[in-house]
Amino acid sequence: MTAHQRATLSFALGLVAAGVPAAVWAFIFAKSLIDPRAFHDQGGMFITIILFPLAFLAALVFGIPALVVGMVGSATRTGECSPGWRRAGSRLSAVGFLLAMGTCIGPRVLAEAVRWCRIC
Repeated sequence: MTAHQRATLSFALGLVAAGVPAAVWAFIFAKSLIDPRAFHDQGGMFITIILFPLAFLAALVFGIPALVVGMVGSATRTGECSPGWRRAGSRLSAVGFLLAMGTCIGPRVLAEAVRWCRIC
């Protein structure tokens, strides 16, 4: 596998690793913005039991291979692709991990802040 192919694969895996947690954040944010009590009782359990593991597993399943393929790609300096492109998958997977870790609290707090700013 060439360095360019490794960088492309790392980028694609990193994109999925960051995209799934971002989609979970968008879902929670949109639901919380429409109805402030959407995740109050059983909805909070839905986030904790279903959405958080979904985001975290996606970040793990796609992020770790993106990191591994990105590191292998950066270890071989063939000059086929730029260093920034090689590291993009690793950076996206790190963003995915951070988004996944903040899934339980972040989107609801953000939606509450946006709702509060609309009132002011």
